[in-house]
Amino acid sequence: MPTAKSENYVIDEVIVEDSLVGIYKARYLPTNAEVAIKKIKVGRHGEYTDWAEPAAENEMQMLRKLNHSNVIKLLDSFYTADSKVAVLVFELMFADLGRLIHCTDNRYNHSHIKCMTHMMLSGLEYIHASDIMHLDIKPGNIMIDNQGIIKIADFGISIYVDDTSRKLHRLPPAWYRSPEFLLGDRQYGTSTDLWSLGVVIGELINRHIVFPSKSEIEQILMIYRLLGPPDDKTWPEAKTFKHFLQFHDESLLNHEETFEKKFPRANEQELILLKSLLVMNPKHRATAKQALESSYFITGTPICKPEDIPRSAAPRHRHSRDPFHMNDLSINDENLPSDYSHLNNDTKRQLFSP
Repeated sequence: MPTAKSENYVIDEVIVEDSLVGIYKARYLPTNAEVAIKKIKVGRHGEYTDWAEPAAENEMQMLRKLNHSNVIKLLDSFYTADSKVAVLVFELMFADLGRLIHCTDNRYNHSHIKCMTHMMLSGLEYIHASDIMHLDIKPGNIMIDNQGIIKIADFGISIYVDDTSRKLHRLPPAWYRSPEFLLGDRQYGTSTDLWSLGVVIGELINRHIVFPSKSEIEQILMIYRLLGPPDDKTWPEAKTFKHFLQFHDESLLNHEETFEKKFPRANEQELILLKSLLVMNPKHRATAKQALESSYFITGTPICKPEDIPRSAAPRHRHSRDPFHMNDLSINDENLPSDYSHLNNDTKRQLFSP
């Protein structure tokens, strides 16, 4: 499809729209082909002015480079005549993974989960082999088409592996954020995407959010409860990070948490895969390539065909969290785990220390 002006497209339906970004179902008039259009208001003044245009350019640049069956395809991109709106044209997808996970009509067996996991890992392996870190892996950015093919989308905050300007202020929602992000490690690498994908796979298995925190501190606490806090043996660098937290009250950590209890629907091979991805120290986390070559895809339940994946979709809804904001880890009510927000400040300082 050649580069086109906006008059070559007609919008048929609003998929989702807010003050900054809109996603639309549209048609390319010369061929009448159905497409998806993403509009980013780069000329808008306010909180996101400095972010919007670089994010749009970033996504255009990276997607022009990428060409893989499990990565969303950019068909066209341009700016409106007044240069206030960046327009990205994509292949039309059926729904995002979040809508499939939370639709009770879908009955996902281990074969379905293995097929979806293989496609997600394949897309991520290709992205990483292209020297790109996605940095925003979550169900809402993983799309599925009418044939059951899964594609990774939304590269607005992605960076190249050799980019030395690691950012900590534009991050995925805390539920999918890796320990190194949460603790303030500015040397994070591609393994942060594998943590996020591990959480997505766990959500696909459980059919509910794995770490449903209300704050970054509560998120860290939930991860500590599953994996234990980092120490000099497991992750010595962690104590040097800006947001490193040590919980002085050991009873908060609930050492009875296990993968088997956290993921009661997972079979043995799924648990092995999850344990290779949800690893506290990113140096010990499996890569996408290693995960694809693991026993999970060789033994046990056979993998199904993509077209056999159930694809009923729950109604669209807006995410309640701001994906580009990271709270400072201060001792105040809104950043404390919900069970402890009633404590006075002196008690809080005794229980939590950055």
